[in-house]
Amino acid sequence: MRGVLSRSEREGCLYNTHRLAFSEPPPSREELIIFVRKFIEVKEQNSPLEGSTFAKRKGGVFLEKMKYEIIKYHPSLKPFSRKLRKESTLSEILLWDKLKNKQLFGYKFLRQKPIDNFIVDFFCKELMLAIEIDGSSHNEKVEQDLERQMKIENLGIKFLRFQDKDVRFKMNDVLITIEGWIKENSL
Repeated sequence: MRGVLSRSEREGCLYNTHRLAFSEPPPSREELIIFVRKFIEVKEQNSPLEGSTFAKRKGGVFLEKMKYEIIKYHPSLKPFSRKLRKESTLSEILLWDKLKNKQLFGYKFLRQKPIDNFIVDFFCKELMLAIEIDGSSHNEKVEQDLERQMKIENLGIKFLRFQDKDVRFKMNDVLITIEGWIKENSL
């Protein structure tokens, strides 16, 4: 018994499955094309995307306009960022609980996101916003952090920095600061 069916065998299976399910012959290629075109027209007419940041492309399919460039990163950072996600600090876990699942004005945040040759704690691509939590380990490397921040800001990314203890003990203030930044800087 072969593991791969020929085209005629596949079409026969599809035909038989269709016939059993609908007790009629399958639609022709032309009928399928007409159906797909009508489906796309209906989707375009009822689309919440009309008039927004989305654009029409060939065949009436909507695709998001690139409001921002693709942010490249060094491939060797990917496994390290995964490790950092698994070994998050308490402050990162607490803030992530408030940012995940588009809870903040519907914006998607990622955690431990590689950008260029660096990894930021939280990142929102749509806002081009990086959020960093500075704990005790950052006390010795203030100059390194500022240099890193300047390099990332040169890519068009804005920064918000919070102290570890502020995230743990003053979460509402941190969230109000982030919300204020979003209100001021979003379109």
